[in-house]
Amino acid sequence: MPVENTGYPCPGCGAPADLGSGCPGCGRPPYPPAAEVVRLDREIAALVPEVERARETYQDLLDRLGSVRQRRTELAARIRREIPPPRPVPVAVPPPAVARPGRPETSTRTVQGLLFVLGGLLLGTAAIVFTAVAWAAVGVAGRALILAAVTVLALAVPLVATRRGLRGTAETFAAVGLLLVLLDGYAAWTVDLFGVAGWPGTRYAALVGGIGAAVAVGYARLSRLTVPWFAALLAAQPVLPLAAAAARPSAAGWALVCTAVALGDLVVVVALCPRVPAPATPGGTGVAGGGPVTPAARSGGAVAGGGPVPAPHPAVVAGWMLGWLGHAIALAVAAGFALVPLAWGRAAGTPLLAGGPLLVVALALLGGALAAGGRTYRSIAAGLLVPVLATALLRPVAELRPGLLLAAAGAVVAGLAGAVRAVPARARTGPRMGALVVAGGLALVVTLATVVLAVGAVLRSLPPWRGAAAGPDTHWGWQLPVAVLLTAAAVALLLPRAARSAVAVPGGALAVLAAPAVAVTPWPVVVAADVLVGAALLAAAVYRPRRGYATVLVPAVAGAVLLGHGLLVGLAEPVGAGAALAAVVAAGVLTAAWGRRGAGVQPTVGGAALAEALLAAPAGVAVGLLGAGAPPWWQLRGAFAAVGVLVVAVLAVRRRWPELSGYASTGFAAALALVGTAPLVVPGDERVSRYAGLGALLALATGGGARPGSAARLVGAGLSGLALLAVAPVTLRVLVDLPGPALSAAPAVDQVPGAADAGLTMLLLGAAAAAYARIVRGGRWVPALAGLAFAAFVLPVLLLAAGAPRPVPPAAAI
Repeated sequence: MPVENTGYPCPGCGAPADLGSGCPGCGRPPYPPAAEVVRLDREIAALVPEVERARETYQDLLDRLGSVRQRRTELAARIRREIPPPRPVPVAVPPPAVARPGRPETSTRTVQGLLFVLGGLLLGTAAIVFTAVAWAAVGVAGRALILAAVTVLALAVPLVATRRGLRGTAETFAAVGLLLVLLDGYAAWTVDLFGVAGWPGTRYAALVGGIGAAVAVGYARLSRLTVPWFAALLAAQPVLPLAAAAARPSAAGWALVCTAVALGDLVVVVALCPRVPAPATPGGTGVAGGGPVTPAARSGGAVAGGGPVPAPHPAVVAGWMLGWLGHAIALAVAAGFALVPLAWGRAAGTPLLAGGPLLVVALALLGGALAAGGRTYRSIAAGLLVPVLATALLRPVAELRPGLLLAAAGAVVAGLAGAVRAVPARARTGPRMGALVVAGGLALVVTLATVVLAVGAVLRSLPPWRGAAAGPDTHWGWQLPVAVLLTAAAVALLLPRAARSAVAVPGGALAVLAAPAVAVTPWPVVVAADVLVGAALLAAAVYRPRRGYATVLVPAVAGAVLLGHGLLVGLAEPVGAGAALAAVVAAGVLTAAWGRRGAGVQPTVGGAALAEALLAAPAGVAVGLLGAGAPPWWQLRGAFAAVGVLVVAVLAVRRRWPELSGYASTGFAAALALVGTAPLVVPGDERVSRYAGLGALLALATGGGARPGSAARLVGAGLSGLALLAVAPVTLRVLVDLPGPALSAAPAVDQVPGAADAGLTMLLLGAAAAAYARIVRGGRWVPALAGLAFAAFVLPVLLLAAGAPRPVPPAAAI
């Protein structure tokens, strides 16, 4: 057949060449293979569409065939349901062939595989029974000859079967042959071959397992079969534990042995990872098995040659999963053993290594996570490593120096936080979560200890005004503020920059509350520290305009807590409580003056501080009078006088600081409500009607009564009702039983007690009603005059009842 004269690129220089003249560039003679390559490329390009059309036609026909078969099966079943078969007629005719619709239950390959597995199990069982039962029926020479012959035969059959394409048979006989290798070891032990019966049993078993695993690996490489690899992996699992059992290791030793087994399984996993592809994660870089994802696989499953990505062999996937299973089981057993020395407090005879085995297990877990390649798994393993490391560092301290455990825990937490900050950002998520868990646990401990200490200081000051003992003397107390500060610093390092101030301020406040644990501290020192730091925190919250809620509310709340704690501790003596109340008043006014000019939530903080200052002022006056030795009624009168002075303060706030007038009115109303109802509980025979009536007038004096729903209006209405209830019995008694003329020359007389106070109270209430009507009605004097007229009518009657004689019945006179 003549060769077609076809152009082609010259293989030497790349210039256009021809089969007739060769290459004009380099002078190379005609080269037919190059022209043949060009022709084949054109033929391939023409055949690819035809192959694709044929494949589509085949797939379409296959689908049609399946649908036709399914339709035929459905119709046949319907016919059998609707039309019963005719009764058989005794005619000597051959029965018609009945078609069997549907597909076979299983494939031929599945049946072959099942038979191979069952045959291998039977052969293995027979080998075990022969070795265990019939072994003693022959002599030593016969035993050795039989075992050697059978083992060699079982290992030779797979090699022959593989060459003839009988892979299933080869796999089955390979499994039986490798089982016979292990049985040979057992047989050698029973007949004491070469004196092996004198060896330790576990060590000899480890030797047999190691030899079996080595033989399986070599046989797998020689025969290129799959079963020997699984046999090698299974036979290698107990080798190291059996070898170590003769040495009787401790729990820590068993933890290390199991960890070594887990690392061996991890080596198998890493070796099989590149052969187990998986879809790329949303992050885009890894696969489940740890192998890289190629660009072709990421773009749609095509390899460079144009074909699909080959699916992993089921045996490779099974080996990969078996390796992970062994790794997980070995690590779980190792962790269980590692907890024993951690709880016991020592490993290898020293407390310094008590947490070492658990740390080794955690490192092995991290290695497995790095091999797996999953981002979530890596983060979890790295996060678990941090608490384990903290435990390993603190357990020796708890065993050797338990008195320094709190300070050591703070130092470890701070050190771990600094180490986590040094980790690259892409790998910091897991360690940061683990460090936060450790720091959070210590923060909970030190916070509870600080709260107990603070509550104990308050309880020592109760009941009030009886003094208080100094704080407790603890040998570990100096560690508490140190641990608080270190924990706060650690949490601040682990959190974002915006949240650090929200952690540092509460940490500092807790350190102030924990400071009395350093030494025996008298209560005045506690009050002074709380008041000074609390006032400073309030001032810092509003000194500069800030819009962030956290940067304002956190120091404000911390300062309020410290001031409240100082006030409660100051209840030990009137001097302490008075000083704390004075500090609250000063801090509240200063915070209000700075906060009203701020931004965001700062005006709210300033208004709340002003309300607290107005509420603390009357209490401070009452406590001051108590310290001066004044009786209870003078204390109550002084507090009420202070409330009267607050009217001027509220009016000044309304004029100068109108944005804080609502807070000032609320604080004044609260103080007025407390003082107006105080005679009900304060001893001293002070009449509640007077205080309630004057309180109703004071509520109107601030102008708050003109605002519907205001706190002053509600308090004024409540005090008015309380005053009416207080004088109602006396008023009704006087109005119903007015004094009359004397019935005898020398009648027995009596006076109505409380009539004068009732008259004064009714006058105050009338004036309050008139003033309220004047304010609310905007200049209408009718309600005001009605209130005054009522007061003018009732007052003379009550005054008369207070001093006029009233006839007393004879029985009462007797």
